[in-house]
Amino acid sequence: MANKIYSETEGNLFFLTEYMNIIKSNGNINLMSSKMQDILRSRYLDVSEEGRKILNICSMFFDEVPLNILASIIDKDELEIIDVVEELENKFILKEILNDDNINLKFTHQKFREFIYSNQSMARKKILHNKIGELLERNLLKDKNNLNTYYKLIYHFSNSNNRIKELTYRMKNLNIYLSFSHELFPVLHYGENKYNDFYFSDEKTLKSLEKVEKLLNKVENQSRSKETVDLEITFLLMKGRYLIKIGEYENGTSIIKNMIDKALNIDALSYAIEGYKQMIYYCIQTYNVENMIMYINLALSIAKEQNYEDEKAIILKLKALYNNMCGNYKEAEKLLNESINIFTRNTITSDKYVLNIAACYNYIGEIRRHSLEFSKAICYYDKAIKICEGKGVMSSTAIFSINAGETAFDMGNYAAANEYFKRSLNIYKHFDLVWGRSIAEAFMALLKINEKDYTKALSYLKDAHTHSEMLKSPHEIGLVYRVKAKISTQLKENKKLNSIFKEYLPKDAKTYCDMGIAYLKKSLDNYEIGVLMKLEEKI
Repeated sequence: MANKIYSETEGNLFFLTEYMNIIKSNGNINLMSSKMQDILRSRYLDVSEEGRKILNICSMFFDEVPLNILASIIDKDELEIIDVVEELENKFILKEILNDDNINLKFTHQKFREFIYSNQSMARKKILHNKIGELLERNLLKDKNNLNTYYKLIYHFSNSNNRIKELTYRMKNLNIYLSFSHELFPVLHYGENKYNDFYFSDEKTLKSLEKVEKLLNKVENQSRSKETVDLEITFLLMKGRYLIKIGEYENGTSIIKNMIDKALNIDALSYAIEGYKQMIYYCIQTYNVENMIMYINLALSIAKEQNYEDEKAIILKLKALYNNMCGNYKEAEKLLNESINIFTRNTITSDKYVLNIAACYNYIGEIRRHSLEFSKAICYYDKAIKICEGKGVMSSTAIFSINAGETAFDMGNYAAANEYFKRSLNIYKHFDLVWGRSIAEAFMALLKINEKDYTKALSYLKDAHTHSEMLKSPHEIGLVYRVKAKISTQLKENKKLNSIFKEYLPKDAKTYCDMGIAYLKKSLDNYEIGVLMKLEEKI
């Protein structure tokens, strides 16, 4: 209530007094009292006709009014309207604000805006909102990913009842947030240290998708056009991508396949590539290498035919990952360097795709780790981590830290491993991420056993099992079994450890080794299989 009153009154003593009187009389604080309206009307009475026109237009904006936009709407030069603006400033109705060398206008109090806005006809408001939206839309071409402008466009097109335009910008706006939340290595469009603010929780994602879907259904029921098909394809991409991210593969892949078909039917090839990429990510999570290379080739074919250089670089990176998964390390590194060369061809692309460049370094780190060059692997992981931290992108940092942590653990550097895993798990506390989480938790279980904190170790292992099953990744499930096998080998010699773990780990170490190897064979992870086979020999 206090925040509401402060927001409505902006600290003005007269309005504060009026609101207190409304509360005392059990009135509705969302409505202006007659006394408020009389005061506001008296300030408005002797305003010139031109001044009233300007105020009518300014009241359409919920924040500041760019002077150039105002001039465009009334079709006059900025100099021609300055006299009228000064009249309104002298009456303390409007004030000037300098923002990035641009002159903007703003009401001295929000109540002036509300009063003037409420006294205009619905028809006038609808026409003006739409006209303002169209002007802002033209300016948007200079900056295609301006989030602030998206919010303004949503507001104006919503109030002009232009449902298609409203939905278009709701989707563009939402897609920026969801791309950042659901892509492992999203494309960057903004300055440093802004990206964690873009993260959407699962709860917020579901609410946003439901809201957009309702509006999409409403628009489709009114008319069916190329615009509505484009919007449907965009929505299917967002929804399918989210479902794949949380492990609902059947529903998610079905939606993405439907989206790809619709995109190909209207030659929306950039959308088709996005769909193929989602299918590739699904194949990575489930280690389905046969389908993975099929989708890679389909996407790469379009990228080459259409000269989509940026997309080509992303797909080459994914092809490198495929080769890495298949043990073709030399070919994988060659493709990664080719991808890096495309990403770094100029400053604009290197800034935009900096997380993809970091991912390439991470994958080279994986190649070094699988070749048992642990120190070199750590250098590449640290390079990737440094890039992400420099951009303030913590979600990608978590993945790279896990890989570095596992490498440090296998080197026997448990202190470094502990730092890497703790860093990643601290990030997971703030984000609804699943990918890689079980690995950090499983190895933290081993590190806690080294510290003789057996209860905490069991808690970590249980969490690791839950998250690996949620993702259904044979690689992560296999690694959790690797840890279970390792712990099982210590139970006979350590009575206290045995008393805490015996119920949770009833099978012998060899059984856990065999189960881990079976899963790791599905993920073609020869390095991890080798670790388990060595462990099995010691049993």
